[in-house]
Amino acid sequence: LCNIRNGYAMKYGVKKTTVDHRMRMKGEGLRRIKRIVSGEEQVTWKRSGEEMSSIIRAIISKKSVTTIVNMPNQGQIANIPEGRVVETFATITADGIQPTYSGELPGSVGSLCRLHSDVHGLTVQAALTGDRDVFVEALSLDPASGTADFSELVALADELLYANKAHLPRFFT
Repeated sequence: LCNIRNGYAMKYGVKKTTVDHRMRMKGEGLRRIKRIVSGEEQVTWKRSGEEMSSIIRAIISKKSVTTIVNMPNQGQIANIPEGRVVETFATITADGIQPTYSGELPGSVGSLCRLHSDVHGLTVQAALTGDRDVFVEALSLDPASGTADFSELVALADELLYANKAHLPRFFT
């Protein structure tokens, strides 16, 4: 859905990164860590903006924070299957996480999210069972494969599986 051809989300300032860019950023981060450990660079303490700092503070201080988390759907999004991981508001305390009920996602947004949820469910099922046909089925439903011809999906599946062979042994037994 989010591609250069249709420009989706670019007008909102979404910046796309390549794998090469992410690898360079990882390398830069590791070099910085080594400079800090060796004493060449000082640690600068500043709030990162990551939600985890608020979550840890709430747990340690026995207070609460309401924030966005990824967790299994426990009915907080009514039209997404239970157990599927969703991004949702939740209140976090030392006693646990309580998701905020949001109701149903409206119209086409709900349809698109259910589709993605189904694609993710099929992908997990394929990975756990090593079922290549289920993986091809997931690719056939995935909007990211939407520009591919169905006849290309088997080759795409094989290419993806072989590229990730070390992480997906069930496909190769």
